[in-house]
Amino acid sequence: MLKGEQQIQLRRDPKRKATKQQTRTSLPLDIDVALWESLRERRRELAEEQGVPPYVIFHDRTLQEMCTTLPQNLAQFGRITGVGERKLDKYGDIFLDVINAHLSVS
Repeated sequence: MLKGEQQIQLRRDPKRKATKQQTRTSLPLDIDVALWESLRERRRELAEEQGVPPYVIFHDRTLQEMCTTLPQNLAQFGRITGVGERKLDKYGDIFLDVINAHLSVS
């Protein structure tokens, strides 16, 4: 191998993210931390795009309710506290995609 007569191939293992709570907010025990962090990340991205604080998109309590109820469609999503008609139209599909992506991996 040192003379270059033989080749060696190495594999690269993908790095795994350890799911840990990034927020200082104390969460109920029944909250899926990985889903919570995914929802928070998407909210942060949307807030940065729009130039507003994240709580303008949804409050933490609303995200927590998303984690516990796991809505599967816009009708269920619209029943979550803090989701009015305007936010349902604007963000419903976006956050449902995050929830469904999480559920498909779990």
